[in-house]
Amino acid sequence: MSEGGNRPCDDGADSPEPGETEAGGQPRLRWAAKTHVGRFRKVNQDAYLMFACGQKELALFPNSGDYGLTSSDVVLAVSDGMGGEKLGHRASELALSKLSDIIPRHLQRADEGATLNHCDVLGEAVYAAHAAVRREASHYDECEGMGATLTACWFTRTSVHLAHVGDSRVYLFANSRLKQLSQDHSLVGEMQRRGKLTEMQARRHPKRHQLSQAVGARAGVIAPQFLSASHAPGDLYLLCSDGLTDGLWDKRIARGLQNYREKTSEGGLEGVRDALLELALTDSGRDNITLILAEILG
Repeated sequence: MSEGGNRPCDDGADSPEPGETEAGGQPRLRWAAKTHVGRFRKVNQDAYLMFACGQKELALFPNSGDYGLTSSDVVLAVSDGMGGEKLGHRASELALSKLSDIIPRHLQRADEGATLNHCDVLGEAVYAAHAAVRREASHYDECEGMGATLTACWFTRTSVHLAHVGDSRVYLFANSRLKQLSQDHSLVGEMQRRGKLTEMQARRHPKRHQLSQAVGARAGVIAPQFLSASHAPGDLYLLCSDGLTDGLWDKRIARGLQNYREKTSEGGLEGVRDALLELALTDSGRDNITLILAEILG
């Protein structure tokens, strides 16, 4: 991501000619994803979704691969469900389903001449997910209180557009630096942003998992985070549920990604994915763990 790339969701980012980066290359996205139930849970309430969407196609992705950003966009998303073993899984899947329902529809309209604002579309999907989870919870007594985090990145040939609710995270690793792009919607996250807690204090706080926002979960109103930024070849993104960050400090994540960047780790992107997952399982493993790594290729 270029310096100063963060901006409101203007959607004026795609200025180079179609299929070209600013340097004139053919942009591609390489990804590797995995989810694990953890060492103590019986059911995995996490879910993730990865797909390519163009004006005339939607293609779901396997757990690893690479894809050109010339004719289609790519959407990656993570959701961490809550409300009990069965309800959490239902909430996370329901939240993610709105992305694959709504985004392709707007791309089709854009093909017919409609204006496309990526963050407006993401907002429509997030609010639809919130309404859908709340509606299902209101219809069935056993579903009361179910909810989910929802964190999504929509990649075009030059830009990434972020929508986020909850405490799942998106990181950017660029120029040997790890930066958290998402903001934790939690009491502890807000205290940390205000400088009242250090990372160590935040990780040990008894209310560190108390969310201030979630999709569904009895919340009448949500205020999602939206962000648009340009990306550059070599940018490496990490989307993850809190099961990964419970086990790993930011500096350990950064070290693993730097090893990949320096080609000192084994197995490429899938190898660093597996290594981070195993470290999180070893150091914690109390919760479900989900991660998606995505690298921009020039």
